[in-house]
Amino acid sequence: MLKFGVLFWAFCLSILAQELKPSQIVSINLASDEVLLTLLDAKKELWRLAAISRLADNADYSNVRDLAKKIPHRSGNNIESLLALKPRPDLVVTASFNSLTLRSKIKEARINTYGIGELRSFTDIRNLILDLAKLIQAEDVAKAHLEQLESKLVALVPLSKPVSILYYDTSGVQVGAKTLLTEMIEKTGARNIIADKGIQGWPKVSKEFIAQLNPDFILVCAKSLGEAKEKVRQNRSFAVLPAFKSNKFLLLEASQMYATSFVTYEAVLKLHTQLLAWEKVPNQFSVKS
Repeated sequence: MLKFGVLFWAFCLSILAQELKPSQIVSINLASDEVLLTLLDAKKELWRLAAISRLADNADYSNVRDLAKKIPHRSGNNIESLLALKPRPDLVVTASFNSLTLRSKIKEARINTYGIGELRSFTDIRNLILDLAKLIQAEDVAKAHLEQLESKLVALVPLSKPVSILYYDTSGVQVGAKTLLTEMIEKTGARNIIADKGIQGWPKVSKEFIAQLNPDFILVCAKSLGEAKEKVRQNRSFAVLPAFKSNKFLLLEASQMYATSFVTYEAVLKLHTQLLAWEKVPNQFSVKS
């Protein structure tokens, strides 16, 4: 009799858990788009996503464009677009850069929300993935995926010698210590030459300062060597660097460089692959372009 009672309550709790599982989820930023689409697709539960952000369809920044096609609605940056969804959303994932007015109105509408803070490290991204996984009851999938990616990073072949990397951006902004991009570089076994100078965050530095540096590689957001050279050539302080003259570029597409999801791990693997290729074939980009 006792055994039957335990089984009965276990059954009731499982039914309750299913009822509490959010089934009208709305994401209004790309980070949660990518995490939620990946997790729910693995569980074959994409139907639980009521809407995702328009950035999920962006050819330059999104890593989930194919999955995004399976979600019929796109979330707007206003409360009216959210309330227009039928059935009513039972979970909205916002971010710190979404307007305070919008976030306040969502709470006033008594819709459950999860707010993403700043994502400045792998720890932040890992916590984001696990938090969302817990909310949607996909912790097993998230942990398995993270374990697989993290094991690949641990198993990376060490570089044969220390190398330094200088990030290039057309806006003139640099990337220093205590940033996600610097941690990505360091996980490959390389060093961010700007961070090594004691500079933190995303500051602007003078052209004279850049011209004095001598990085082993220049990291560029580009799809090809030709595109990378054309971008960097426009900045004279970079164009005088030996790395530029030797075509020593590392390339990441925007969807990889600026990802804050599982793809961030994959971007490290891609960078590391390029660094190893340089060790084996130092003049792999020696062709004129």
